[in-house]
Amino acid sequence: MKETEIAIMAGGRGKRMGELTEEQPKSLLEFQGKPILTHILDNVIDAFGSAHVTLAVGYKAESIRKMFGNRYRSIDITYVHDPRPLEIRKRLLSLQGNITTSFIFLATDVICDANELLKVAELQEKEKEAVLGTISGATDHTPALTHALIKAEGSSVVGIEFPPPDRWHPKDLRDIHVACYRPEFIGFLNNVPDENTSVSQVIAQALKDGQDFQISKYCKEWYHFANPEDLRRQIESM
Repeated sequence: MKETEIAIMAGGRGKRMGELTEEQPKSLLEFQGKPILTHILDNVIDAFGSAHVTLAVGYKAESIRKMFGNRYRSIDITYVHDPRPLEIRKRLLSLQGNITTSFIFLATDVICDANELLKVAELQEKEKEAVLGTISGATDHTPALTHALIKAEGSSVVGIEFPPPDRWHPKDLRDIHVACYRPEFIGFLNNVPDENTSVSQVIAQALKDGQDFQISKYCKEWYHFANPEDLRRQIESM
């Protein structure tokens, strides 16, 4: 059985966390007794049992490597290090050559139900010949109003807006930065101008170029870590 491939963006400092990230990256800040990244890796194990994780690291990368090494529980870990303060598109682009199969894309500032990781993987596998990727879109917009707004018709993504508008239709969904892509998606990261810094903008361009994406509608609680107060809140249902 082919091992699940996971790409986690763990390179940022998290400037909005202020002095909390002066000595460590945001992904190592503690939430409910353990680092955010530990929660995410545990979710991967809950979803898949085992996996290969590529960590795209940058700021204070040595702290992450020291904590997790090359193996965490049933997960094998590879590090791709670029010390520059890269935005998400270029951080993901740094993995070109390391990702050769369909992969789960995760950020280190979001926690959702572990079953959603499995769901996007299964949906992508089912339609892998027809779609470039499967994107998770939440019905609850409140955790991250700065994330892209997704418009879907049936199972198809028909539009994605970033920066997002202040108002949206009740059927619109919020990008939670959980997705599964074919490896060819990384090539599209080069197809947008440098001023387009988000993966959402890459998806928007790929849609214009005739590529297809499908939606995984997510109706459960999710959590976004942006500010210090986010670390003090509780997730009730996970």
